[in-house]
Amino acid sequence: MKNLIKYTLCSLGLAICLVSCNEDEYLQFQDTNGLNAAVLEATPELQESAVVAIYSAFRSEGMYGRYGNLLYDYVSDELSINISGQPQLSRISEFLLDGTFDAPSGFYKSAYSGIAKANFVIEGSANYTTEPEFYEPLVAEAYFMRGLYYYILATRYGDVPIKIGESTTGFQPKSTQVEVLEQAVADLKLAAEGMRTKGIQSTGRATNETAYAMLGKTYLYLKQYDEAYEAFDQVTSYSLMSNYIDNFNVAGEFNDETLLEIDFRKGSLDGLWGNNVGNNNTLSTLRSADYSGWGNSIPSPVLVEAYEDNDPRFDDTWWVTGDSYGTGRTWGVDPDVGDFSGPTLGGTRMKKYSSYIEDDVHTQDNGTNIRLLRYSDVLLMKAETELFRSGGSLSNAIALMNQVRSRPSVSMPLYGTVAMNDAGYPVNSVEEAFAALIHERQIELAGEGKRFIDLQRWDLDMEFLFNTGIKPNYSLDKRYLPIPTEQIDTNPLIND
Repeated sequence: MKNLIKYTLCSLGLAICLVSCNEDEYLQFQDTNGLNAAVLEATPELQESAVVAIYSAFRSEGMYGRYGNLLYDYVSDELSINISGQPQLSRISEFLLDGTFDAPSGFYKSAYSGIAKANFVIEGSANYTTEPEFYEPLVAEAYFMRGLYYYILATRYGDVPIKIGESTTGFQPKSTQVEVLEQAVADLKLAAEGMRTKGIQSTGRATNETAYAMLGKTYLYLKQYDEAYEAFDQVTSYSLMSNYIDNFNVAGEFNDETLLEIDFRKGSLDGLWGNNVGNNNTLSTLRSADYSGWGNSIPSPVLVEAYEDNDPRFDDTWWVTGDSYGTGRTWGVDPDVGDFSGPTLGGTRMKKYSSYIEDDVHTQDNGTNIRLLRYSDVLLMKAETELFRSGGSLSNAIALMNQVRSRPSVSMPLYGTVAMNDAGYPVNSVEEAFAALIHERQIELAGEGKRFIDLQRWDLDMEFLFNTGIKPNYSLDKRYLPIPTEQIDTNPLIND
C-alpha cells in the first residue's frame, strides 16, 4: 500500500493552480498571469504543497504518462516496434519527427512547466516567514527539480533556453547544451547541500543523495569524471534489492534501491504529488499499455543476442510464450480478461512495469510506478568514473560491476573470472572493462530509458544505431529532439 503525503485539499489545489495556470505562457517566458510568489508566506502547508506540485509534470502525457517512455526507448537499439494502428509511434522509432509532432512537443512543454513551478518556489522563498529549518530544505528540493528538468532538456534537445526566475520577462534565446548542463550542475549542487536526507524526507520524494546521484550523472555526461566520482561517492544509504523484479512491480514500490520514483495510481485521483493539472487529472501511465497490453514493443535482435545464457534478468524483463502471468494465466494462450491483446499475441513482450505481473486484466489506467533512478544505475556509473578519472582503479570498477551481478536473484558469473573471459568479456584493461560496462548497462537497464543517452554521451550512437542497420534513418543531426514549432514561431530569439 502506497504511503500518502497528507495535505489539506484546498492548499494543495491552490499551490498547484498557482504554478500551473498557463503553461504556454511560461514556455514563452512571459509573466502574463501576474503571480505573486509572496502568497507562499502564508502557511507551511502551502510551501510544502508548492514543492510537491513541481513533481506533477513527470506524470503528464508529455512525459512519463506516455511520451517520456517512448522518446527514450523507441529511439535506442533495444526495441523493435510491433505496431498496429499507431503510426505516430513508428515516427519516433524511425526518427521521422518534426516540431509539429505531439511527442517531442509535449515532452518539452512538460519540462518547462516543471521549471516554472520550481522557479515559483525558489523566488517565493524570499517571502517565507516560517523557520529556515523548515523551508530551506524545500527550496533546495525545488533547485533539485529544476536541475533535473534542465538535465532532461539538455540531453534530449541539446541547446534550449534557460529561465531561472519568475521575474525574468520577455523571450529568451537558446543557451548551448553545455551552458544548460552547467545550470543543472549549479542547481543540483545547491540541492545536494540542503535537501532532506533519506529517512527524514517524505516517501516518494527525492533526497539529498538523489541530488548527488543526479549531479554525478550530469558530470558524467560532461565527461568530468573526477567530479562525478565525488558526487556518486556521497550515495551511501541505498542498496540493491534481492529480487531484481521488485524494481518494476507494484509490490516493490519505494524500495531501498530507488532514488527517484514517479508515483502513479490506478483508477485514483489521489497520489503523492497531487493532481496533474492540465491532463484530465489522471495519475496513471500508458507505459504498460504501450509495452505489453497492446504488445507494441518487442526486443531487438541485438538486445536478445546480448543476454548471456541463463541470465535471470531476461525472464524478469520480458514475457515469453508459456510464461505464467497474473494469477496463473499463460502468456500466448490465455487472453486478457478485458480488451487488451498482448497476452494472446504471445511471443516476447516487455514485462518491466507491466500490469500483468500482478493482474489478469489490463487497463489503460496503469498505476505501476516508474523508477527513474536506481542504485544499480549509480553503481555502474560510478564504475565508469573509476575507469576514466584521474587515480581511478580498474579493480574497483570491476568490483562495482560485480555488485550488480551479485544480486541474489541474478547471481551471474563475475567479471574477472574464467567464465566471463570465455563469454567474451575479459576485463584486463580499461578498454576491456569499458566494453563489459557497456554490456552490463545494456542488460541491467534494458527498457528503462538509459541506453540512447548512454550511446549519445559515449559518442557511440552512430556505431550502434546506424552502422549496425538497426536505425537506418539515424544521423547525428537527429541526436536531439526538435524544439516545438510553436515555440520557434512565437519566440523570435530562439534561433539566434
